[in-house]
Amino acid sequence: MVKKSISLLLLVFVVICTLFNLPQVAQGRDLSIPLDPVYWEGTGIISKNTSMEKNGIKALLWIPREKGHFLKTKKVPINWSYYNQIEMEIYSKKKTGSWINILVADHNNHLSSSFLEVDWTGWKTIQLSFNQLFASFSSQDMDWKNIAYMAFESHTSALLNIDETELSLSKILLTQISKQDTQPRILNVFQNTNSYLFPEEVISAWKKAKEESGDFLQL
Repeated sequence: MVKKSISLLLLVFVVICTLFNLPQVAQGRDLSIPLDPVYWEGTGIISKNTSMEKNGIKALLWIPREKGHFLKTKKVPINWSYYNQIEMEIYSKKKTGSWINILVADHNNHLSSSFLEVDWTGWKTIQLSFNQLFASFSSQDMDWKNIAYMAFESHTSALLNIDETELSLSKILLTQISKQDTQPRILNVFQNTNSYLFPEEVISAWKKAKEESGDFLQL
Protein backbone atom coordinates (compact mmCIF):
# COMPACT_ATOMS: atom_id res chain seq x y z
CA MET A 1 0.00 0.00 0.00
CA VAL A 2 2.82 2.38 0.92
CA LYS A 3 4.66 1.53 -2.31
CA LYS A 4 1.53 2.25 -4.38
CA SER A 5 1.05 5.60 -2.62
CA ILE A 6 4.68 6.56 -3.27
CA SER A 7 4.39 5.54 -6.92
CA LEU A 8 1.22 7.60 -7.29
CA LEU A 9 2.88 10.65 -5.71
CA LEU A 10 5.88 10.29 -8.02
CA LEU A 11 3.57 10.07 -11.03
CA VAL A 12 1.72 13.23 -9.96
CA PHE A 13 5.06 14.98 -9.41
CA VAL A 14 6.29 14.06 -12.92
CA VAL A 15 3.04 15.27 -14.50
CA ILE A 16 3.21 18.59 -12.63
CA CYS A 17 6.85 19.11 -13.62
CA THR A 18 5.98 18.40 -17.26
CA LEU A 19 3.13 20.89 -17.20
CA PHE A 20 5.33 23.62 -15.74
CA ASN A 21 8.20 22.85 -18.10
CA LEU A 22 6.30 23.39 -21.36
CA PRO A 23 4.47 26.48 -22.60
CA GLN A 24 0.78 25.63 -22.57
CA VAL A 25 -2.19 26.83 -24.56
CA ALA A 26 -4.24 29.34 -22.63
CA GLN A 27 -7.33 30.29 -24.56
CA GLY A 28 -8.03 33.99 -24.67
CA ARG A 29 -4.46 35.25 -24.56
CA ASP A 30 -1.37 35.37 -26.73
CA LEU A 31 1.50 33.02 -26.05
CA SER A 32 5.21 33.78 -26.39
CA ILE A 33 7.87 31.28 -27.40
CA PRO A 34 10.90 31.72 -25.09
CA LEU A 35 13.97 33.28 -26.71
CA ASP A 36 16.54 32.40 -24.07
CA PRO A 37 19.48 30.75 -25.93
CA VAL A 38 19.34 27.77 -23.55
CA TYR A 39 16.13 26.69 -25.30
CA TRP A 40 17.57 26.94 -28.82
CA GLU A 41 20.01 24.76 -30.73
CA GLY A 42 21.47 24.74 -34.21
CA THR A 43 24.41 25.83 -36.33
CA GLY A 44 26.13 29.13 -36.90
CA ILE A 45 26.40 31.57 -33.99
CA ILE A 46 23.58 31.43 -31.40
CA SER A 47 23.70 33.64 -28.31
CA LYS A 48 21.97 36.37 -26.34
CA ASN A 49 22.57 39.72 -28.00
CA THR A 50 23.53 41.80 -24.96
CA SER A 51 23.75 44.97 -27.05
CA MET A 52 20.37 44.53 -28.74
CA GLU A 53 17.20 45.08 -26.71
CA LYS A 54 13.55 45.63 -27.63
CA ASN A 55 10.86 46.47 -25.07
CA GLY A 56 13.26 45.55 -22.27
CA ILE A 57 13.96 42.09 -23.70
CA LYS A 58 17.45 40.98 -24.70
CA ALA A 59 17.30 39.63 -28.23
CA LEU A 60 18.31 36.16 -29.41
CA LEU A 61 21.19 36.52 -31.88
CA TRP A 62 21.56 34.14 -34.83
CA ILE A 63 24.27 34.42 -37.47
CA PRO A 64 23.80 31.53 -39.96
CA ARG A 65 27.04 32.11 -41.92
CA GLU A 66 26.39 29.22 -44.35
CA LYS A 67 23.53 27.66 -46.31
CA GLY A 68 21.49 25.03 -44.53
CA HIS A 69 22.38 26.28 -41.05
CA PHE A 70 19.48 26.30 -38.64
CA LEU A 71 18.06 27.67 -35.40
CA LYS A 72 15.63 25.30 -33.66
CA THR A 73 13.61 25.11 -30.44
CA LYS A 74 11.49 22.39 -28.88
CA LYS A 75 10.35 24.78 -26.16
CA VAL A 76 7.02 25.41 -27.88
CA PRO A 77 3.41 24.83 -26.89
CA ILE A 78 2.21 21.40 -27.98
CA ASN A 79 -1.23 22.58 -29.06
CA TRP A 80 -1.24 25.31 -31.74
CA SER A 81 -4.81 24.63 -32.90
CA TYR A 82 -6.24 27.58 -30.99
CA TYR A 83 -3.87 30.04 -32.69
CA ASN A 84 -3.87 31.18 -36.31
CA GLN A 85 -1.24 33.94 -36.48
CA ILE A 86 2.42 34.27 -35.63
CA GLU A 87 4.02 37.64 -34.83
CA MET A 88 7.79 38.14 -34.82
CA GLU A 89 10.05 41.10 -34.11
CA ILE A 90 13.36 40.66 -35.91
CA TYR A 91 16.35 42.98 -36.18
CA SER A 92 18.45 42.69 -39.34
CA LYS A 93 21.91 44.20 -39.25
CA LYS A 94 22.00 44.44 -43.04
CA LYS A 95 19.63 44.12 -45.99
CA THR A 96 21.15 41.04 -47.61
CA GLY A 97 18.29 39.60 -49.67
CA SER A 98 18.94 36.19 -48.10
CA TRP A 99 16.09 33.72 -47.76
CA ILE A 100 15.30 32.18 -44.39
CA ASN A 101 13.06 29.11 -44.16
CA ILE A 102 10.49 29.00 -41.34
CA LEU A 103 9.49 25.48 -40.32
CA VAL A 104 7.05 23.96 -37.84
CA ALA A 105 6.86 20.18 -37.31
CA ASP A 106 4.61 17.87 -35.35
CA HIS A 107 5.74 14.80 -33.43
CA ASN A 108 5.15 12.61 -36.49
CA ASN A 109 7.58 14.75 -38.52
CA HIS A 110 4.86 16.32 -40.67
CA LEU A 111 6.07 19.77 -41.72
CA SER A 112 4.62 23.14 -42.57
CA SER A 113 7.00 25.73 -43.93
CA SER A 114 7.52 29.00 -45.72
CA PHE A 115 10.31 31.55 -46.04
CA LEU A 116 11.05 35.21 -45.53
CA GLU A 117 13.47 37.43 -47.41
CA VAL A 118 15.88 39.56 -45.38
CA ASP A 119 15.04 42.73 -47.27
CA TRP A 120 15.26 45.21 -44.41
CA THR A 121 17.68 46.87 -41.99
CA GLY A 122 16.83 47.53 -38.35
CA TRP A 123 13.76 46.28 -36.50
CA LYS A 124 10.80 44.80 -38.34
CA THR A 125 7.53 43.41 -37.00
CA ILE A 126 6.28 40.49 -39.08
CA GLN A 127 2.65 39.38 -38.68
CA LEU A 128 1.51 36.42 -40.73
CA SER A 129 -1.58 34.26 -40.46
CA PHE A 130 -0.93 30.53 -40.61
CA ASN A 131 -2.68 30.50 -43.99
CA GLN A 132 -0.36 33.18 -45.32
CA LEU A 133 2.68 31.48 -43.88
CA PHE A 134 1.98 27.81 -44.47
CA ALA A 135 -0.72 27.55 -47.18
CA SER A 136 1.68 26.52 -49.93
CA PHE A 137 3.83 24.05 -48.04
CA SER A 138 1.87 22.32 -45.32
CA SER A 139 1.40 18.60 -44.89
CA GLN A 140 -2.26 17.58 -45.06
CA ASP A 141 -1.54 15.30 -42.11
CA MET A 142 -0.12 18.13 -39.98
CA ASP A 143 -1.32 17.74 -36.39
CA TRP A 144 -1.53 21.26 -34.96
CA LYS A 145 -2.42 19.78 -31.57
CA ASN A 146 0.87 17.90 -31.36
CA ILE A 147 3.68 20.30 -32.33
CA ALA A 148 7.26 19.20 -31.68
CA TYR A 149 9.45 22.14 -32.73
CA MET A 150 9.86 25.38 -34.62
CA ALA A 151 12.96 26.23 -36.66
CA PHE A 152 14.56 28.83 -38.90
CA GLU A 153 17.03 27.78 -41.59
CA SER A 154 19.26 29.61 -44.03
CA HIS A 155 18.02 28.60 -47.47
CA THR A 156 19.99 25.82 -49.11
CA SER A 157 19.86 27.36 -52.61
CA ALA A 158 19.44 31.14 -52.32
CA LEU A 159 22.95 32.10 -51.23
CA LEU A 160 22.42 35.85 -51.40
CA ASN A 161 25.00 37.25 -48.97
CA ILE A 162 24.18 34.60 -46.40
CA ASP A 163 27.62 35.10 -44.85
CA GLU A 164 26.61 38.71 -44.05
CA THR A 165 23.18 37.88 -42.60
CA GLU A 166 22.80 38.60 -38.89
CA LEU A 167 19.40 38.41 -37.19
CA SER A 168 18.24 39.20 -33.66
CA LEU A 169 14.81 38.05 -32.44
CA SER A 170 13.01 39.80 -29.59
CA LYS A 171 9.56 38.26 -30.02
CA ILE A 172 7.87 35.14 -31.36
CA LEU A 173 4.21 35.34 -30.40
CA LEU A 174 1.31 33.03 -31.20
CA THR A 175 -1.96 34.94 -31.46
CA GLN A 176 -5.53 34.45 -32.56
CA ILE A 177 -7.12 36.68 -35.19
CA SER A 178 -10.79 36.59 -36.06
CA LYS A 179 -10.41 36.14 -39.81
CA GLN A 180 -7.90 34.08 -41.77
CA ASP A 181 -6.46 34.97 -45.15
CA THR A 182 -7.59 32.11 -47.37
CA GLN A 183 -5.49 32.85 -50.44
CA PRO A 184 -2.53 30.46 -50.75
CA ARG A 185 0.78 31.71 -52.05
CA ILE A 186 2.13 30.32 -55.31
CA LEU A 187 5.80 29.47 -55.00
CA ASN A 188 8.37 27.66 -57.07
CA VAL A 189 8.58 24.17 -55.60
CA PHE A 190 12.27 23.50 -56.18
CA GLN A 191 13.55 26.95 -55.19
CA ASN A 192 11.63 27.25 -51.94
CA THR A 193 11.40 23.78 -50.41
CA ASN A 194 14.93 22.42 -50.64
CA SER A 195 15.65 22.19 -46.91
CA TYR A 196 17.98 19.92 -44.97
CA LEU A 197 15.22 19.64 -42.36
CA PHE A 198 12.65 18.19 -44.78
CA PRO A 199 12.33 14.39 -44.75
CA GLU A 200 13.28 12.82 -48.09
CA GLU A 201 9.75 11.54 -48.73
CA VAL A 202 8.44 15.11 -48.63
CA ILE A 203 11.02 16.28 -51.18
CA SER A 204 10.22 13.31 -53.42
CA ALA A 205 6.49 14.04 -53.29
CA TRP A 206 7.03 17.69 -54.23
CA LYS A 207 9.36 16.73 -57.09
CA LYS A 208 6.76 14.32 -58.46
CA ALA A 209 4.04 16.96 -58.19
CA LYS A 210 6.30 19.47 -59.93
CA GLU A 211 6.91 17.07 -62.83
CA GLU A 212 3.17 16.52 -63.22
CA SER A 213 2.05 20.13 -62.82
CA GLY A 214 4.85 22.28 -64.26
CA ASP A 215 7.30 24.75 -62.73
CA PHE A 216 4.74 26.41 -60.45
CA LEU A 217 2.46 24.49 -58.15
CA GLN A 218 -0.39 25.70 -55.97
CA LEU A 219 -0.79 23.30 -53.06
